[in-house]
Amino acid sequence: KEYYESENEQQYREVNSHYKQLESLISRAIETANRAYLQVQERKTQLHQNMDNRIQRYNLYRYLFLFLMVIAIIILITQMLKQIYHLIDRHEQSKKDLEENNQTIQKILDALPVGIALANRKQEIQQINKTALKWMNDANEADYINGHCGNVFCLEDEEKCPITSNDLAVHDIELGLKGKDGKVSTVVKSAIPIRLHNQDMILEAFMDISKQKRAEQELLEQKQFNDAVLNSALVGIIVIDAQNHNILSLNDKAREMIGADNVNIIGSVCNNFICPADRGSCPISDFDEQIHNQRKTLITADKKEKQILKSVKKAVINGREVYVESFIDI
Repeated sequence: KEYYESENEQQYREVNSHYKQLESLISRAIETANRAYLQVQERKTQLHQNMDNRIQRYNLYRYLFLFLMVIAIIILITQMLKQIYHLIDRHEQSKKDLEENNQTIQKILDALPVGIALANRKQEIQQINKTALKWMNDANEADYINGHCGNVFCLEDEEKCPITSNDLAVHDIELGLKGKDGKVSTVVKSAIPIRLHNQDMILEAFMDISKQKRAEQELLEQKQFNDAVLNSALVGIIVIDAQNHNILSLNDKAREMIGADNVNIIGSVCNNFICPADRGSCPISDFDEQIHNQRKTLITADKKEKQILKSVKKAVINGREVYVESFIDI
């Protein structure tokens, strides 16, 4: 104030004017700063709102994504469970079908008129059907399970099996079948290697031929008896084929009277060999003559003639029509 009073008034006014201008500028600056501050605060508030909105949208999207993921996982698990249940059902059905098939096969095997035995590569019996057990005198299957094949069959070499050694099938071999009482019956057996339940097995099928073998033995004994009777007879006997007149068989007396061995007689035509009649002029086949105790001629091996008393009968042997000639030297 002292400064202004010491100056002239013009300078005072100028200074006053500058002061007011400065004061006005300061006021405007303060107003501008306040407005800027308010704008900044408003912008900051708006940014916070936008950030909150974005966070809310982000959380919404995240929850929606998680919800969709949960739904997808539930659907996926449901599908997987359905497939698992389906596989389990198929497995159970396959298991049931397999059991039914095994039961059916077992019934078929038991109903077959042939014996069936199943063994592993160690020659250990795993299964025997009822027919085989019946042939073994009603044996118990449990007594043979996991036992060696030699407990069932009479084997020449129990250690050497053609199937386990060389994978070779065996067909139509005769061997003995052991019964529970130790009695042995004759069977004809075939065996092949097979694959069953992921294991190498041996399937053995066999037929009881004991009756046939007994019948063959009886026939052999009967033949031996007949041969003995015929060869001990004091008359010559020759069997001739009625169709081609080939000599089929003869007894010792006929061979003695002819004077040749069987090799030179059997298979030869009787015409002009032991009989003087020519082919086409046989009194039996061509003229249907009945010969019974008639005087005839026998040609011997040295082309001599013997007077004989001969009878001829027609017969059928093994489906073949033959003439049975019997004669004695007179």
